[in-house]
Amino acid sequence: MIKEVIFDFDGTIADSFMTIMSIFDEYKKELGVENFGKKEIEIYRNEGVGAVLKKTKISLLRFSKVVEEMREKPNHLIAGVKPCKGMSSLLRDLKKKGFVLGVMSTNGEKTINKFLEKNKIDVFDYVVGKGSLFGKDKVIKLILRKRKLKIDEVLYIGDEVRDIEACKKLGIKIAAVTWGFSSKKLLAKSKPDFLVDKAEEILKLV
Repeated sequence: MIKEVIFDFDGTIADSFMTIMSIFDEYKKELGVENFGKKEIEIYRNEGVGAVLKKTKISLLRFSKVVEEMREKPNHLIAGVKPCKGMSSLLRDLKKKGFVLGVMSTNGEKTINKFLEKNKIDVFDYVVGKGSLFGKDKVIKLILRKRKLKIDEVLYIGDEVRDIEACKKLGIKIAAVTWGFSSKKLLAKSKPDFLVDKAEEILKLV
């Protein structure tokens, strides 16, 4: 029986994909590329972040440093970013039904909390930020241990292949949303437990 629903942040709750892609373009010198434009965006959506690094020859270390620097600029990241369609209503409905709600993200907690406050989304019981870019399973495992949760008591909601891979490692159910950073086709290849096109569909899953 599902007791807690853990949400990814960027691309799942916050409609921040294009904002973050534009910020990567601002950091093109630090990344060591001439630009981070439409071509790179398409690669990211259809093949994943690993393919972007490989095809643009950006080193993982350099990419990680840029991501870390971006985390320290919360106002820059949340300016103008809105919740994904239907997400605010979904979150409030889940809370009314008695579910414990959490956010787990590679983004910074300061950024996440500012966004939630700005958009009057005061439904979350906890926010865990600054997780590893490619090691989400370790952070999720810590949450499960700290909150004394069994794997069948949690549903994770995410928008990228790395979310699916992390959940599969731990054996917890994942609903992959198709409005985020990865295309529906790419997500389907990784075989999530559920593939969701609209926020309200998540209510049926729990």
